[in-house]
Amino acid sequence: MVEVHSHRVPGKKYPVVEQIYLGTVSPDGFSPAGSSASSSDTLMECGLSHFILANFHRELTRSIFNSGDKDMTEGKIRAAIVLYLYGAVTDITIGLTAASIGYQDAIAKVASSRTIRSICKKIDDLIMKSFPDDERRISVTSMLRQCMADRRNPVFSGYPDDVKMLLGDYR
Repeated sequence: MVEVHSHRVPGKKYPVVEQIYLGTVSPDGFSPAGSSASSSDTLMECGLSHFILANFHRELTRSIFNSGDKDMTEGKIRAAIVLYLYGAVTDITIGLTAASIGYQDAIAKVASSRTIRSICKKIDDLIMKSFPDDERRISVTSMLRQCMADRRNPVFSGYPDDVKMLLGDYR
């Protein structure tokens, strides 16, 4: 939002226009200029969690006892991703990744399940198998962890070129 006004300056043929930036209007309300949200308020991880879901979802699903409850199975997989990314499944860590969107309640229900640790170990094994070279694996996972999405519109927009190059066959 911008405030615009004009005034006359002696010797000028036309009025001088001045614009003052007031802030931003969004669906969440008005944010005045000079105030900014912290990065934790606006960004969430989406790269590594997206990679895990896109490449290992089927194997992870098969490693879980089929109770017939798809939401519970999906909650366990996503809770294991949260555990893999952050080392704990808490209300805070659940909110840090795009993998939890739409599954917060399911993740919270299964957070203390013993199955989550075994699924997390399976994720680690699959990543180790996919990237046997330590340096490449560390580079790929580190760069994927840095891929972020806007919390207000968390749409995965693809991997940066340097990440694509490291991923190789996994594009």
